[in-house]
Amino acid sequence: MTIDGNTAARAEAPCEVSGVRPGIDGTYRIDTVTHTYKRQGGFISELTLKQPSGDAGTDSRAGAAS
Repeated sequence: MTIDGNTAARAEAPCEVSGVRPGIDGTYRIDTVTHTYKRQGGFISELTLKQPSGDAGTDSRAGAAS
């Protein structure tokens, strides 16, 4: 996932994903982070996520495939 630059994004830190959809939203552990500076200023952080916890990775909607 790609987010606006965030220096708190570090490997093994938790990452809360929300507003995507049921079955995706939830807490994950960050596997890797790459920070990239943009020419027009600021930076972005690219995260690779692993280990969903809680309800992350499950979809409780009726008829949804898990």
